[in-house]
Amino acid sequence: MALVPPPNGAGVQTPPLPATPPTLVDITNANEYVDTLSLSKRTAYPGAASNAEIGAAEVYKAAIVFSHRPDENVAPVWLANLHAMVQNINTEVGNMNARLAVIQNDVAVIKNDVAVVRNDVAFLRRHAEEMHILLANSRAGPHEPPITPLSPNECIASALNMGLPPLPPGTPVAERRRQIARRIGVTYN
Repeated sequence: MALVPPPNGAGVQTPPLPATPPTLVDITNANEYVDTLSLSKRTAYPGAASNAEIGAAEVYKAAIVFSHRPDENVAPVWLANLHAMVQNINTEVGNMNARLAVIQNDVAVIKNDVAVVRNDVAFLRRHAEEMHILLANSRAGPHEPPITPLSPNECIASALNMGLPPLPPGTPVAERRRQIARRIGVTYN
């Protein structure tokens, strides 16, 4: 659709028809047309331009401006701004990814630490039954018999709790105490 300047009753000459697409000269002509119509109204002489005529000229000017196509190789300002914003977002995403990698590494370290603590707790649970024997025998010298356990039933229960292999039935209590002594690091003859 061709852009045609609107007529007026004020006797102001309309600008020449714009090129397709409109040029910068066409934009200037449309702007001067609006200014001349507005000036005729301000002078208040008979036959001055009406508000409707000035409004129609403004619409024509806007149509010329929006139809203008600058050099095809030049991006509009809004597109350049959008591109800059996208670049900023990409930079921020890159920064967040770097921070996320650090956090993921920290999580992996924490998981390893938790695994070590779990193993330590499991070790302590396995050896909890030995603790009272170790503590009770801490007074014994390195070549003395263990102070505790004393009875055959205590020896058997302690050996089972310590995870020692079973001894054949009828094994003397002294042999069971030797087995426990070796486990806790006491030499017992």
